[in-house]
Amino acid sequence: MSNSCVADYNRAADLFILPSLLEALPTVAVEALACGTPVVSADHPGGVELNALFGDDLTVVPREDPARLAQAIVAALDRSRRTAPETADVLTREFRPAAVAARFQAIYDHVARSA
Repeated sequence: MSNSCVADYNRAADLFILPSLLEALPTVAVEALACGTPVVSADHPGGVELNALFGDDLTVVPREDPARLAQAIVAALDRSRRTAPETADVLTREFRPAAVAARFQAIYDHVARSA
């Protein structure tokens, strides 16, 4: 499936759900957010970190708690909304290629100065 097809599905979705037990950086959740789709995620490290960045656009629930997951899904669907405009700002600041390249460059510069 092509990336553009995945993006089309993400844009069409009302909600993206990520109940996995462990994620370091769930890029699929970032992709959903980039398409304007709110996310419900388990409280693995990646979900917690993304919640800190995206606030109400990413709801975190305890892992292996299907009742809380179901409650969060119903609540999110009842809100029936797309992501907040601030989410696009966070995506640009943290995840776009220029932002990522700048962070890597800063690391390389720091290492080069330390050598």
